[in-house]
Amino acid sequence: MKILEAKDNIALQAEKHELVRFRRFMTREEYLLYLIHKKPYEDISVLSAKKNVLDLGCNDGYGTNIIGTRCNKIIGVDVSAKAINAAKRYFGKTNIEFILIDGYSLPFSNAVFDVVTCFQVIEHVLETNHLMKEISRVLKPGGCAVFTTPNSKIRLLEGMKPWNKLHVREYSACEFGSLLKNHFSSVSLEGLFAQPFLDNIERSRIHRALSAAKKSRARNQKKNILRRIMPVFIKNYLKYFRFMLKERKEIGKIIQTYSRSDLFYLTENLDDSLDLRANCIN
Repeated sequence: MKILEAKDNIALQAEKHELVRFRRFMTREEYLLYLIHKKPYEDISVLSAKKNVLDLGCNDGYGTNIIGTRCNKIIGVDVSAKAINAAKRYFGKTNIEFILIDGYSLPFSNAVFDVVTCFQVIEHVLETNHLMKEISRVLKPGGCAVFTTPNSKIRLLEGMKPWNKLHVREYSACEFGSLLKNHFSSVSLEGLFAQPFLDNIERSRIHRALSAAKKSRARNQKKNILRRIMPVFIKNYLKYFRFMLKERKEIGKIIQTYSRSDLFYLTENLDDSLDLRANCIN
C-alpha cells in the first residue's frame, strides 16, 4: 500500500510541479526565490570540482548547469518529462546528461557518485526513508550528499499541513536532522539567512501565504462560499495589480543592488532561518 501511495504521489508531482523558469523576474519575490534556489548550487559547485555528481530533482536543469561548469560529469534526474525536456533544450553539454526517472528507484549502480545534490525535493516525497537508502546506495563511501528544504518553523503553525499543495511534509531543523542521521554517518545542519531587505521580502511572502491558507480553511467551513469570496477576490486582484505596477518599476534596481552574496548560511538559530541545508557524509 505504501509503495502504491508513493507512486501515486510521484505521478502527481510529475504532472503538477511547475518549471522554475528563472529567466525573467516580474517581482522582487521571484528574484529572491531565484537567489535562494541558486545559492546552494553555486556553493556546492566548488565542492564538486572534477567529481561525478548526481542532481536529484533537477527541474529545468538550471542548477545542474551551474555545477556542470566545474565537475567532471553530472547527471540531472527528475520525475517530470516536461522538466527533463526543458533541461535538455536549455543546458545540453558534453559533461551534462539529463534522465527521466520513475522517482522510486535510481537507475544507477552502487557507489558511482562522489556528490549527490537534492535541493528542494524532500518536502515533495512521501517515502523519504526509501529515497535516503537509494541516495546512500549510489553514493560512494565517504561521498557527500547535500539537501535543502524549507524551514517549517517560519512557514506553518503547530500541527498545520503545508499550504503548498505539492509539499507532502515540511521539516523543522530537528526533524530534518533526525531523518538524515538515520542514513548517513555524519550530518551537519545550516540555516539560510539574508540581508534585512531581502529577509523581509521572503518573510512577508510567507506571512501572506500562511494568512491566505488560514482564511481559506475558515471559508471552506462556511456556506455561500462564492457570495463571500467574490468581493474579496476583486479587492485582492486590484491590490495585486497595483503591486505589480510598483514591482515592475523597482525590480531592475533590486537586481542590480542585491545578489547571492547577500545570502549566507549559519549554524545557529536554525528555527528562524529562511531555509535549511544539510551536508551529509555517506
